[in-house]
Order: sequence, then C-alpha cells, then structure tokens
Amino acid sequence: APVMPAAVVNQDHRTKANTFSKLSVAFIVLGLVLLGASIVPFVVYFDLPAALGVLAFDTLLMTSALVFTMLGIIHSSQLMRRTGLIIALCTVVKMMVIDTWEFDPLTKAIAYVVGGAVCLAIGAIYSAVMKRMAKEGSVQQSGSEMGVNF
Repeated sequence: APVMPAAVVNQDHRTKANTFSKLSVAFIVLGLVLLGASIVPFVVYFDLPAALGVLAFDTLLMTSALVFTMLGIIHSSQLMRRTGLIIALCTVVKMMVIDTWEFDPLTKAIAYVVGGAVCLAIGAIYSAVMKRMAKEGSVQQSGSEMGVNF
C-alpha cells in the first residue's frame, strides 16, 4: 500500500478544517439575528415584560457563542472559534452597557449570572480542549505560549 507524504496529509487536514467558509458563518449569524428578532412578536403578543424578551435574546446569543466555539474546536476551524468568541464578547458588552441600564436589580442579577455562566463555560471548555490538543500535537506550534491561535 502506498504511503502518502506528510505534505499531502497536512493539506487534506487543512481542507477539512476549513469546512466553514466566511459566507456560511455569515449566513449562520444572520439566521441567529433573525431568530432573535422573532422573540419580539412573542413579547408583544403575550404582553410579557420587555426585560424577559431582552434576557431571552441575550441567552440565545450567548448559547450560540458557545455552539460556535465548540464547533470551531471540534472541526479545528479558527474562523468558527473566533466567531464564537466575538459573539460572546459583543453580547456581554451589549448586556452590561445597554440591556440592563433600566432593569430592576433582580433582573440585572439574573442577566449577569446567565451571561457570566455561559462565558465561564466557554472559557473553561476552550482552555481544557486547547491544552489537550496542544499535548496531543493537534495544534500547530506558532511561537505562542501554548501554540494556539485565536
């Protein structure tokens, strides 16, 4: 049986790792925005407090950030990992600056706990997986401390 050169194996791995193109990530993010916008009619129709709709939207965004990050780790896609981390960062900034400005203290506390729990989960999982991948040699060394490119 012929043995494939290492360059061919590496190229095949890079091709599989780039499963998610920029266009597909853009469509996924657009879908998330539209899904989030669909929360508004439920809040209006059922006469729910606006804070509940905002909290649901922020939870949706943070959950999607977790999913993007995990997909990026599973498929070795730097684009997906970055997208997940950027969505998480933007959601936390939006939540802290805009969404909770006029909330009562209890709703603020709930929003901060949910956002913090999702960020903590993303960070813990990401760190553990990247350390394991670095030990296994799955991540290419690039001169950074652990050889991980964000």
